[in-house]
Amino acid sequence: MDYHISGKTFIVNLDLKENLFDFIKTITINFKLIKRRIIMSTHEQLEAAVAAYIAESAAFETKGNKAAATRARKALGDIGKLTKVRRGEIQDKKNAM
Repeated sequence: MDYHISGKTFIVNLDLKENLFDFIKTITINFKLIKRRIIMSTHEQLEAAVAAYIAESAAFETKGNKAAATRARKALGDIGKLTKVRRGEIQDKKNAM
């Protein structure tokens, strides 16, 4: 069975776990991008990033989960980027008043 996503062709064969993993990973990434760009405002993205940071930081601090530490750092990077975008949006709205 062939699937075409973002110009890539994935041949799904249960014997080839890598193709299936890549297929699922691509679908997940595309869904997150669509959700982030269409449905969520910058403010909502900031709230989600802060919630993700809090959850991952707690998992790292309480359970010692190293993967959670990486995800917490990623969330902090996202917060920094989103903060800059939101500041620009607020400034533009203020100037338009």
